[in-house]
Amino acid sequence: MELEGSKLSGEVLKGAPMLMPWRKFAAFIGMSEGVVEGWIRVGHIPRVKIGNRVMVNVTLLNQRLLQGEGI
Repeated sequence: MELEGSKLSGEVLKGAPMLMPWRKFAAFIGMSEGVVEGWIRVGHIPRVKIGNRVMVNVTLLNQRLLQGEGI
C-alpha cells in the first residue's frame, strides 16, 4: 500500500501490538501525526474508539495489507 508517498507494508507492522494509540502508531511507522490523523479521518486506516481515545486497529490493517486490499 502506498499512501502519500510512503510505503506501508506488513513488514513495517511486525512486532506492533493489536491496538495502538494513533500518535504512537504514527511514530512507529515514521510518519507525521498530521498525515496519520488524515488517513484515519478518511478511513484509510482502521480505528477503534475506546472511551475518548482513538486507537489504530493494527491487526485489521495488517490483514488488509496481507490480502492486498486497497486501503
